[in-house]
Amino acid sequence: MKCAKPFFSIIFPIYNRAPYLKEAIASILSQSFQDFELIAIDDGSEDESVEIIEEMGSSLPLFTLLTQDHLGVSEARNAGLQIAKGEYICFVDSDDLLPPTYLEEFHSVISRTHAPLIKNTQMIKFSHRSQIPKTLISPLCYEGGGMSQRFTPTSPALLALLL
Repeated sequence: MKCAKPFFSIIFPIYNRAPYLKEAIASILSQSFQDFELIAIDDGSEDESVEIIEEMGSSLPLFTLLTQDHLGVSEARNAGLQIAKGEYICFVDSDDLLPPTYLEEFHSVISRTHAPLIKNTQMIKFSHRSQIPKTLISPLCYEGGGMSQRFTPTSPALLALLL
């Protein structure tokens, strides 16, 4: 049973991303760490984005869909932040793909370090021609206690996905 306050609130702004949305949402749904809420904010999409997120997000126990006129990604994120209940906020763009252990890796770093802030410098983007993700690998970083440290993703599953 999920607690009322999830560990992560995933803020997921959407604007006309139908071609990428199914894969992006599937990567969120397949997370090995499931203590999160998904807050999707449709920023006035004119394609099938809303229908896709409604269908796929409905399988999550903690899912909220907000809709607004097209105000831009910053306003969409701010709308999500206003209703977020999680202990930590995770921003995911609607054309991002998350490795299956993405949230688990963050949770592990937070548990070990009690860091108030974690910055991810890893990017996975779609190729415009083939829609196969292109990958840049960078370490996870955290800041806390007046110092910065780097954690290199070491999970075999994560490395296999990224390489």
